[in-house]
Amino acid sequence: MGAEPEEDHIQVGQAAPDDWPWMLQGYERTAWHSLLPSRRRWTSRRDVRVQVTAQVAAFRAREGNGFAALLARDGFGRRAGFVWVDESRHGFTGEARAYVIQLYVSRAYRRRGVGRTLMAAAEEWARARPAASCPQRGRPQSGGTLPLRAPRL
Repeated sequence: MGAEPEEDHIQVGQAAPDDWPWMLQGYERTAWHSLLPSRRRWTSRRDVRVQVTAQVAAFRAREGNGFAALLARDGFGRRAGFVWVDESRHGFTGEARAYVIQLYVSRAYRRRGVGRTLMAAAEEWARARPAASCPQRGRPQSGGTLPLRAPRL
């Protein structure tokens, strides 16, 4: 008799085409909530949806070419979260670096290690790239980046 699936057993893999509408909703939600209240007064949810949809179309066009959409599922196959990782070249050195563009964990799965699992998968994706250094992520509301771990010396 095989083991029963567990809700807390999280597996991460490449997102499938039918996962994109769900990821788009999560991205739209986080984009809206990231706006300052003063900005929400003159920006509609429709404006956010239009912008997010255009960004997602650009990401999807690059999928597999320096961009990855990784999806977390629980033991029953339900979507728990996603991370989008992009590779770009440093403007001065030409060094390839991986950046986390978006990390989203569904409310039902928060505080259960899903985000940590997704970030580990993002690091693994970056290490598998030919010349990419460790993933980085944007600093909230600053546009800068923070290394996720110290570089190897």
